[in-house]
Amino acid sequence: NASVGRAAYRLTRELIRSRCNAHNIILVTFVNFQRCDYGLTWSGHVVRLGLSNYLVGAMDGKALELLASKKVPTFDMESGLTTADYGWGTKNFRKL
Repeated sequence: NASVGRAAYRLTRELIRSRCNAHNIILVTFVNFQRCDYGLTWSGHVVRLGLSNYLVGAMDGKALELLASKKVPTFDMESGLTTADYGWGTKNFRKL
């Protein structure tokens, strides 16, 4: 359960290195709970391409819990930003 062990999902050098490919490349995206569908779809496409050098950042606890439960390689961003939806070009969107 991600909410119990958030420290286990901290972004560390070791986590990054463990996910990089032989060329030291890693793909990263991030989502809040409102956009978890994007994170799940994106990670699914990456896996179907045969890649494993990726991470999905979780901007809130609910996103972290969902991504972890789906076995998506994730890390806790705890951004402190609103968990409401980010509309394109809004003030909250620009804070990303």
